[in-house]
Amino acid sequence: MLKFKGFASIRSLISNADKTVSPIGELSSNAMTYAKDVKIYGGSMPGVQIHAFSCKRAGVDATASDSVVVSAVSVVEWVIRRQSAITQTDTATDFRLALSSEFPQLSSFYIGELIQASDGKLYPTFVSWKITDLGEDNETTIYLSNTTFETEYDDYIIDVIPPLNAIDGFFEPYANAVQTLASLNYISMLQRIQDRRSLYPETILTAETYDFYNSNDSSVKTETPWTFLIYGQRGNDPDAIKQALITYIASNSTRSEAQWRTIFPDIFKTTEFVFVPLWENMSVSEMTSTQGVYSPVLRLSDDLTSVKNKLGLVNSQHFNEVTCILPRPYKSIVCVCVGSEENKPTQKKLSDVFPDIINVSSTSLDFGRMSQRTQEFILLLDDLLYRAEIYTGKTTLPSGYRVANRNGKNFIFSTHYGIKYAVMTRESAIS
Repeated sequence: MLKFKGFASIRSLISNADKTVSPIGELSSNAMTYAKDVKIYGGSMPGVQIHAFSCKRAGVDATASDSVVVSAVSVVEWVIRRQSAITQTDTATDFRLALSSEFPQLSSFYIGELIQASDGKLYPTFVSWKITDLGEDNETTIYLSNTTFETEYDDYIIDVIPPLNAIDGFFEPYANAVQTLASLNYISMLQRIQDRRSLYPETILTAETYDFYNSNDSSVKTETPWTFLIYGQRGNDPDAIKQALITYIASNSTRSEAQWRTIFPDIFKTTEFVFVPLWENMSVSEMTSTQGVYSPVLRLSDDLTSVKNKLGLVNSQHFNEVTCILPRPYKSIVCVCVGSEENKPTQKKLSDVFPDIINVSSTSLDFGRMSQRTQEFILLLDDLLYRAEIYTGKTTLPSGYRVANRNGKNFIFSTHYGIKYAVMTRESAIS
């Protein structure tokens, strides 16, 4: 199946007010960075263009046929004519029925929420459909709302900029490689980033550090910076970044993965703990002006089975061996914590890493009885819980936090002392 994704730019609805993006028909400067090569198509209606961000078949870039492009342009122009002219009450059902009647050759119509544009008329945030072309099903999604596009467009590109231009240089004698790393400076790194960026400004510029180990003495290690240019918000995902890095190494090195695992084990294996708060277990329901309070009671069999299903876990033995239950004073929530199967033998369970955790708030006098590292972790966890509770697809996360989707569930991630912590969002848990 070919998937074509684009945005409908409508000149008559664009706002030129300072730092303002029209709710319909206008792309933000940020959204324009979601692809490197945005193709533009137009039709008979002046001032209306489709910005094609992605066209892929089985995940590989492809060229859209004339039928796909023409149908996209035709649907968008019809939407504009209909919505700008309509005067009576309009509903999503009315819109979808009219659309399917106008385009009987298309099928499987989906439309987004109808929202008000700058002309006072209602427009859908997106329209999607299927068209059969030369015996192949083609799926088209055209966004009209910049906000919806920025949060729901799921394609991305991740460019990797390694600390060494030739990454096999890490297999030189360790002292030589470390000396080369030490010669790196801020100006030269910026130049390499600019060279890689070229004419394509990125959505996100980020970096990760990975320890470079001496293959002859694993007690010796050096931090190395790896930089990433990300095109598309969905690429700001720790799993996606790591996979892009592994793919980059495989494509740019003559050495085997086993050899790379020896000197950069953290690239291929991550120490991680996943928290599933029991968001659905309420003791006191929410009221108009009062927040709800969660139940501190764990129903051992039912709740743990539910957590396994949400995580998509199949290894029951691992789950039973490493799972910990951690209550927190934050709204009386109970969290089920599961360590990754990739964790080191000495860090399988959360209690292996933080044996001195106590269930108190940061304002308690007993809080200081935990080690400094444990205190920092508890503060991080409580903040992750807060952000996971309020997160929706449109929520902006602060620096140091990312969202990733696993098994259809969203998790808020952060890292502390090289260990990743992920908390399932309330929205995902109860959906």
